[in-house]
Amino acid sequence: MSFVKNKYHFWFFFWFVITALAVLLIPNDDQLKQNDQVPATYQSAQAKQIASQFHANEKGAKTVVIVYSNGKKPLSAQQNQAIDQTVRHIRQQASQHHIVRVIDATDGSDEKSQLVSKDQTTRLVQLTVKSTQIQKMTRDLSRLAQTKGVSSAVTGSDILDQAFTDATATGVAKTEVIAVIFIFVVLIFVFKSPITPILSLATVGISAVIGISLVYNMVKYWGLSYSDLTEPFIIIVLFGIGTDYNILLFNEFRQGLTQGLDKWQASRSALRVGGRTIIFAGVSVLIGMGTLYFADFYLYKSAFGIAIGIAVLLLVLLTLNPWLMTTFGPAMFWPVKKFSGERESRLWQFFAKTAIARPLIAVGTLLLLVVPVAIQQHGDLNYDSAVEVSDKIPAKRGYLTIQQHFSKGIASPTTIYIKAHQTLDNSNSLQVIDQVTQNLKTIARVDQVMSVTQPTGSPLKALYVKNQLADVTTGLGDASQGLTTIQSGLNAAKSKVDQANMGDSVASVNALGAGSQQVAAGAATLQKGISQITANVNQLHQQLGAGANQAAAINQLVMALPALNQAIAELNARVHTVGNTQNNGAGVQLTQIGQSASDIGAQLRAINTVLQDNQAAPRIDSQALIAQMKQSGVVLSPAQEKIIQDNMTQQLAKQQQAAQTIQQMVADKLQKIGTAAQTIGDSDAALATQMQGLNATTTQLQQAIGQLTGMANTLLPASAATITQLSQGMRDLSDGTTQLATALNTVNDNTSTLTQGAQQVANGNGQLANGMSGLANQMSTLSGGLGRATQGLTDVNGGTQAINRYVAALQKTKSAEVFYMPNASIHRPDFKAALDNYLSDNRKIALLTVNLKGDPTTVQATQTIDDIHAVVLASLAGTKLAHAQVAIGGQTSATKDLNDLASQDFFKTAILMLIGILFALLFVTRSIW
Repeated sequence: MSFVKNKYHFWFFFWFVITALAVLLIPNDDQLKQNDQVPATYQSAQAKQIASQFHANEKGAKTVVIVYSNGKKPLSAQQNQAIDQTVRHIRQQASQHHIVRVIDATDGSDEKSQLVSKDQTTRLVQLTVKSTQIQKMTRDLSRLAQTKGVSSAVTGSDILDQAFTDATATGVAKTEVIAVIFIFVVLIFVFKSPITPILSLATVGISAVIGISLVYNMVKYWGLSYSDLTEPFIIIVLFGIGTDYNILLFNEFRQGLTQGLDKWQASRSALRVGGRTIIFAGVSVLIGMGTLYFADFYLYKSAFGIAIGIAVLLLVLLTLNPWLMTTFGPAMFWPVKKFSGERESRLWQFFAKTAIARPLIAVGTLLLLVVPVAIQQHGDLNYDSAVEVSDKIPAKRGYLTIQQHFSKGIASPTTIYIKAHQTLDNSNSLQVIDQVTQNLKTIARVDQVMSVTQPTGSPLKALYVKNQLADVTTGLGDASQGLTTIQSGLNAAKSKVDQANMGDSVASVNALGAGSQQVAAGAATLQKGISQITANVNQLHQQLGAGANQAAAINQLVMALPALNQAIAELNARVHTVGNTQNNGAGVQLTQIGQSASDIGAQLRAINTVLQDNQAAPRIDSQALIAQMKQSGVVLSPAQEKIIQDNMTQQLAKQQQAAQTIQQMVADKLQKIGTAAQTIGDSDAALATQMQGLNATTTQLQQAIGQLTGMANTLLPASAATITQLSQGMRDLSDGTTQLATALNTVNDNTSTLTQGAQQVANGNGQLANGMSGLANQMSTLSGGLGRATQGLTDVNGGTQAINRYVAALQKTKSAEVFYMPNASIHRPDFKAALDNYLSDNRKIALLTVNLKGDPTTVQATQTIDDIHAVVLASLAGTKLAHAQVAIGGQTSATKDLNDLASQDFFKTAILMLIGILFALLFVTRSIW
């Protein structure tokens, strides 16, 4: 009957139904979305947002690393071949396992330098995988990566985070069990009964179930912040304060029973005294936990669920506990049946009286106890979640292997994103990115920086102005040597022209003409003498034929025959001498002249070609040079800029003007020399034709004289003998004179031909002498032009050497340590991999990867993020990327942002909590003191 009259039965059935609904409607925590993001204003959040835009096909993908290791021994060739085969198999199975990219050491030398350890014991394979089920992905990839004869492990930041979450959940579950056991033991110790702990744990357990179910539904349907620690926080806090409140309430109930009150009266007394205290204490905690809703840090904000759990706890304790007290009554404290009042503690009475009587001493004593503990160093903060993961887990083993054989920084790299409004695959933008890369290396805790201009972490020397200026100086040196060679060629050509000795050639040709005239005159005289002898012989023959006594004529004929024979011999010798000596000398001179003209023309044409190449050579842009100097950090005033620009402009103008002058001069001389060479060629051709005719005539003449000489040598002695024997017989004389007359007639006819040929030779030699005189004048003009061309080249060479000295000096300055890649070379096939890896698909986002020295999860490492951010912004200032968005991602940046956010929220929520509790105390105490 008393059970029916119990007005608290409603609350029993109410909480029974609510608990049942809570159990039935509680969402699965695997379906809840953990809000572990920092606000969008923080670097790491911005970096994640930009990273999702970097490669469209990799949006939401996760980076996984397969670690192959052979312990302390280098990987053998057979093991590497096995790994290669595994990688090929992974590529073939990529689509089945949602793998969008595979990077291996076999992809190229750059990849090999980054994915193979220096001691050759460890090799990495980097995968990009699209998967939201981390545990399943880890299992599948672990099976796929297994390689015979090599130890393998699959790791990555997401896999380690999942392992940390699993380890945390396991640890929290153990903690919950330990906490319940500990509370149970404490309650038994306090109440000396097993019933009281069970009832206390039951009420707190009902509050926890309802509170967790309510929080999970608010997370699912209203987006309340949630973390993996939400449930453990609720359980631990509710069991902690719930047990405390139950001890207070049950103790008041027992006190009422001790005073002789029945269970109804004792219950009301307990609620009136203990319930009031519970409400005030619970509301204070509720206000404190409620202020966490205004926090930005997801872990703090997720603790708002504790406030909801506390509210449920207060309702349960103040409504369900009365039902338990009125239902069980004194049986709650079984087996205790006699209740006595609480004995006062003398120790606490002493402390209380002393503190009231001597407050300063009490406070001083408290400070002496607290301050040393507060200032004691407890060690550095470490945000490395992997520390909490067991070393037996493969992901942890792979993580430690990377740290041992590569560096701790490479295991958790820092990523920098530079998002611009324009494309970055151009010369100016790449130069700025390289400057950022170089400046980041000056930070003390930075170990390595990789970017589109330094994909392996080291500068590409061929793409820096310093090395390019070395090529320029080499080219200018070659140009100077070329100009020197041209000068030598011009000097040699001038020397050949000057050494041609045209005067001697002209004199030889004139002598040839004079000798030819003498030959012609001698031939005419010979013709007259032969004609007279022929006439006398014919007359003698007529007289002999008539039979007259011609002794005097015969004597005269005998006397004339030796003279005639001598004259014919001299004529033959002179004709041979003139024909062979003079004509051969003229031919040699003409051949030398023609060869010299050809050599000079060839040299000048080569000179003109070199000058044209030199004129077409690239010039140094003073504006680009000044811009490069500014970008490399050199501070120049406007006056200094003007001096550099004016000096380079003057030098280049002088060089260009001198080069144009000498090129025009050489071109003019080439044209004139071409005309002169044509004239010389025509003259040589005419003279050659004349010499050929003259040689033919001379040959005929030589043949005729030879025949005459032979006949004279034969007939004249025979005639003389015949004439001598005339006295012996007129008949023999008559026969001899007949033969002599015939021979003399033949000689007479040939001397006429000889005279005409000699005259033609004399005329041809005269024309040759005139041509040689004109050629001598032209060669003199050519010599003067070559001399002026040589002087012009001397001026050009001097200007080239001056510019070379300036460029060589510039090469040694900081201004030359600037990246420069022509736009035409950026999209070469050998540079495409760098563009694809470190520039986004639309080429508007640049990625820089930074490996820090030491452990990237320490507080010191997080402080480096501010230095990195400052250096990047300073490097971009004043460039075309000054307004680009900069975001820093990676584990170190995320840790820093979480630390900063937690620190900010701690002070903010602490202030809000103090204000809320202050108002609560003012309401309760009705006093500001």
